[in-house]
Amino acid sequence: MIKVSVLVLLVLGACSPGHIAANKGAKEWVWVGCHIVTINPSPSGEYAIGPTGDLNIGDKLYYKQKRKNGTVGPVTTAIPCGPEREYMSSGFLRIF
Repeated sequence: MIKVSVLVLLVLGACSPGHIAANKGAKEWVWVGCHIVTINPSPSGEYAIGPTGDLNIGDKLYYKQKRKNGTVGPVTTAIPCGPEREYMSSGFLRIF
């Protein structure tokens, strides 16, 4: 039952607006460090996504997709993590 639930989550997550947009881009991702999502999507049209779908406000992201030309732009959906911003994070319990 758990395996089926995880599979359903991954399949449904792959159909999120962020995943659809990511599938049109480069297939490479780079480490950008810990960031806390503040807006999703950003005004420039970028999405913060995870393995199961679009991330929520307060979720953390660590990677950014490369552009098709190989460059990496600024993170527009989140702000860098830090001790003074940790209260904004949804924390460990969001995983469950």
